[in-house]
Amino acid sequence: MKKLSPSTWVQDAKDVRIAVAKGESLPANADIVLLPERAAFLPKTSTIVCSDIHLGKAATFRHAGMPIPEGSAQHDLKRLLNIIDQYNARRLLITGDLFHARSGCTPQVLEEFSEFCKQVQSSTRTNVVLVLGNHEQSLGKKFRPYEIGISRCEKEIIEPPFQFVHDQTKHSNVQPGSFTIAGHVHPTITIKGTGRDRLTCRCFVATGTTLTLPAFGSFTGGYKIRPTARTRVWLSLNDEVMPLASALIHS
Repeated sequence: MKKLSPSTWVQDAKDVRIAVAKGESLPANADIVLLPERAAFLPKTSTIVCSDIHLGKAATFRHAGMPIPEGSAQHDLKRLLNIIDQYNARRLLITGDLFHARSGCTPQVLEEFSEFCKQVQSSTRTNVVLVLGNHEQSLGKKFRPYEIGISRCEKEIIEPPFQFVHDQTKHSNVQPGSFTIAGHVHPTITIKGTGRDRLTCRCFVATGTTLTLPAFGSFTGGYKIRPTARTRVWLSLNDEVMPLASALIHS
């Protein structure tokens, strides 16, 4: 597991401390550590949290007759394996939209995820937990989470101070004093460069007592957010997480 070190950048949010992973070390005394791999790590429970993997999306497009190459699902599951191993995580918690659509839940897609669960449970004793997303709700009887290695599947998970949901905007059971970790939005932001240069990146977004995770899946779209004065944004780059100054945001 990565060694904890003094934090170089920590910001409080209602007594929940959000920090950024820096190089080969994790910041000390953080409740949430944002990772370059479009995921977060909760040190106290040794939990990797990610959202919106959308396995089977490419298969869904191929089912509709679109010539989409294979490989995105396998790539994303390999990334998850590497993150779990890197941080010696004891739990993987996915805040919804693990799968994309019923037509994309092919035997191959389901078997690949089942093998992934078997591997992490046998090699690192990592349990896989799922908060149901809107895409899971559309799968019908074809989705049998416990048959493919998911150890727990709920509409929400409450572990004070955290509350894990998929879509925070449609969730009415907000626990007093809780801090919500959610997905669903696939947040992106466009930043200004020199001249007329613009760059759109996936990002983590914190507003009040909610942290919205970027979409983990490689084959996913994004929604351009419009930050307010209360919004904090961290760019999710390939090799680092970068807090974003408001002056760089292009509306």
